[in-house]
Amino acid sequence: MEKHFTIAAALGRQTLVAAVRSDTVDEMVADWGRHLKADDPEKRRSDTSAVVVKSLNDGTHHTNPEEARALASALVWLAATGPMGERLLELMRGGEATISYEIMRLREDAYDFRLIVDEMSRAALNRDA
Repeated sequence: MEKHFTIAAALGRQTLVAAVRSDTVDEMVADWGRHLKADDPEKRRSDTSAVVVKSLNDGTHHTNPEEARALASALVWLAATGPMGERLLELMRGGEATISYEIMRLREDAYDFRLIVDEMSRAALNRDA
């Protein structure tokens, strides 16, 4: 039986919710990483965040499956390479996790990405801390 996890993002009324096969998470992270041109980790995260915001604002992920896959990969990459990346990767590989970003516009060109996990995943993260 295939394991899945959920990756999601919301920016105002624009949303993405995707079920992702757990056995594809490492491939998704590697694929997205190859798209990034910058070497600096912070610049890579900033560039990825900008792609997420642009994609959500454009709404093309609703009509273009490739855009939806790219957006999901970007979100998985952000989670996997963030401060809790290793622990989140374990949850994603194990399936049944819901990992989402609530994105808030701070000013015209600045956004805050707030990572949210479901209750069971939060309990697992707290237990492992």
